[in-house]
Amino acid sequence: MTVPPTFAQRFDAAMQLATARRTHEAAQAFGALARAQPAHVPTRRMLGALLHELGRGADALAELDAAARLAPGDAGIQAARSDLLLGLGQVEAAEQAALGALRLDPASAAAQLRFGLALAAGARWQDAIAPLRDALARQPGLAGARVALVQCRLMLGEPGQALVEACDPGLLDVRDAFQRVIADFAAAGALSHRADLLERYLQRHPRDADAALALAADLHALGRPSAALRWSEHALRLRPERLATEIRAASLIDRGDVEAGLAAYRELPGDRDAQAAARHLVLMHYDPAQDNARLFAAHRDFAQRYLRAGEPPFAPSASGPDRPLRIGWVSPRIGAGPVATFLHGLLAQFERDGFHHLLVALQPVRDAAGARLVALADEFVDASGLDDARLLQRLRDLRLDVLVDLAGHSTANRLPVLARRVAPLQLCWLDWFDTTAAPAMDAWISDGWLTPADSTQRHTEQVVRLAAGRLCYTPPDDSPAPMHDGGGTPVFASFNRLAKLNDGVVDT
Repeated sequence: MTVPPTFAQRFDAAMQLATARRTHEAAQAFGALARAQPAHVPTRRMLGALLHELGRGADALAELDAAARLAPGDAGIQAARSDLLLGLGQVEAAEQAALGALRLDPASAAAQLRFGLALAAGARWQDAIAPLRDALARQPGLAGARVALVQCRLMLGEPGQALVEACDPGLLDVRDAFQRVIADFAAAGALSHRADLLERYLQRHPRDADAALALAADLHALGRPSAALRWSEHALRLRPERLATEIRAASLIDRGDVEAGLAAYRELPGDRDAQAAARHLVLMHYDPAQDNARLFAAHRDFAQRYLRAGEPPFAPSASGPDRPLRIGWVSPRIGAGPVATFLHGLLAQFERDGFHHLLVALQPVRDAAGARLVALADEFVDASGLDDARLLQRLRDLRLDVLVDLAGHSTANRLPVLARRVAPLQLCWLDWFDTTAAPAMDAWISDGWLTPADSTQRHTEQVVRLAAGRLCYTPPDDSPAPMHDGGGTPVFASFNRLAKLNDGVVDT
């Protein structure tokens, strides 16, 4: 006669299934054990953990709640409840469970960490700092606490303090934790601090090709071409890659080495994607060897390759005489720079009777200049982070009558979406000085100085020339009043990209 296994033997067998990562079978085994002995705390606790892993959050919580009632003095059960409740989005309950674990085991670094994480999840960034620091004091190598501390500092608008926390070796030497922190700096728009952090990391890990490439990209975006060139070349030595080559080429051009940069760009192997091809269009304008015919042909070729109408087709919204004209101003750079300089004064002067001005941000608005622009609009639309399909639908849902694209082919543009048409009338203006060649772009706003009637420059759009000039400068709020010291004729200077100052420009 076969002797049935004892409860202890069944428990050991279930644990072996869990250890072997046979989670579904282990959950079934522990479920049977829980039915046999409902008051057995280790069984209820293990079952809760396995159900959590299987994505059955509510069932897992029921098991852990039962275990907590059976063993109210067990800090580990309260800690597991806090983790689960946080995952379920029940932040206040998670905070209470974490606090319960901390009261039961005040010396535990893990309990302090959980309490800090729960506070941070409830957007109590300042309150979370103390328990996170306590966790690190008890266990200096606790990377999760360091990551959370960096996140709190970033959310509090303290990127400098976040950088100090992130430069700890306990984080720099844990790759997964470091990757999370790098993403957090990017999400917070702290690009210069992120570049400093990447450079500090690469001092310790000089052969990390991904980090070298990320640093090169950040430095390029920050307008530091010499440093971007150095790190892009370092990244290429570690691992040949298209993006590193593109950053190297663009950095050469930004430093004024236009011929070498364009030569590097032309040597890129294979077909470019739309973003790379758009960057090449921008860079071609710095090459004095190009003429208008070749530039126009390049734009037409880009449009044929990347700007297709696609589906679904555009269907304009019905409009009536009493409906305000809806005008959308669309840009990836609503902030300090050309958009703030040239749109602010214009947007402030527009009539509002019968008109509704929408400011559409394709990337997050992060500075005071952008906030002032947002305040001038009748409606602000944050369209950052949307893929092409969702952006197309979002823009069409706005029921615009007129769209004004402020980017053209410049960095972070979304022309492939606008080319599928989102408004009955689409115009291009401000931060682009050539045709878009997009069939859905109806007009290009210029003036008689930039585009005189006898210009050889060609556009697929109708060129609309404003009599008083296409741009009107708005000085920054903190700029001094204009003044002219001394006699003689005023001398005007353009502080611009070095790449634009070729011999022909200087001679002119």
